[in-house]
Amino acid sequence: MKTILNRIAFALLVASLASVLAFAKGKTETVNFPTDIKVNGTLVKQGVYDLKFDDKTGELSIVKNGKVIARATTTSAKRDRKAQTLELKSTS
Repeated sequence: MKTILNRIAFALLVASLASVLAFAKGKTETVNFPTDIKVNGTLVKQGVYDLKFDDKTGELSIVKNGKVIARATTTSAKRDRKAQTLELKSTS
């Protein structure tokens, strides 16, 4: 059950950041992961992290204390309207 929640949380994260950051050249957001998640095989422990999205490379970096903990490739798309909340989604 915890693995499913981790996957859901990560998918929500990627989808929301892609939508929120669609117009940014490079954007940083601070998020709190309530549970441990795996990103490209790297365990990211629960806690507060900075997420950096580079729209040129399509790369999302999870950073803690200036150190990159994990990276993931993602895509972004334009939205019809501004996102009202930050939502996290995860896929397996």
